[in-house]
Amino acid sequence: MNDNLFTQAVHAARETPPPAGRPIAPAIQPAVTYAYDNLRELSAALHDNAGYSYQRYGSPTVSAL
Repeated sequence: MNDNLFTQAVHAARETPPPAGRPIAPAIQPAVTYAYDNLRELSAALHDNAGYSYQRYGSPTVSAL
């Protein structure tokens, strides 16, 4: 394979190519709201950034970026 120098630079940190059929990008989380078992867990998610409460305020997908 004859890659462009810029392409080689982008992939230089990758130790080995990923195996066929395995995604290399993080999964997209389409949920817009999140459920918690109790108020304490929700409070921690809202105030301590320990989780997610509403898609607009953050999500696992946004955190992965």
